Amino acid sequence: MRQPFALLLSDALACVARECPAAYREMRETLGQRRVGLCVGDERLLVSLSDAGGEVSTADGAAEVRVHASERTVHALLCSQADVLECLLDDTLFVQGVADELLAVADAMTFFIKGAVRCASTPNLLERLERRIHHSEGSP
Repeated sequence: MRQPFALLLSDALACVARECPAAYREMRETLGQRRVGLCVGDERLLVSLSDAGGEVSTADGAAEVRVHASERTVHALLCSQADVLECLLDDTLFVQGVADELLAVADAMTFFIKGAVRCASTPNLLERLERRIHHSEGSP
């Protein structure tokens, strides 16, 4: 049975917090108290950051920014196989929020990616995401 995407995201946030705390700190300071509603596949998540770590819940609560993408799009963005503008233009990434909130979330994501590329655990996390994609597409 597949583990929820929420678990993978929680593990990724914990990885950056543990292995690249400076990037996590910048991400947390940039995001502030904002909550991000994230829809990946059929999972609806609410993401927020605190000093204690990232919180990913399956509650579909109030969020300043909403993001909708497939697991394949998330993977392409994380692996630099696509960029955000390209995904927005080809309708594989949808975002909703006021401009200042969207910019803060985009900056926080930049810090996340800068931290993730420095984490020894990232290849394992990407492999887990790839397995999820292949499983959902029926590949062996």
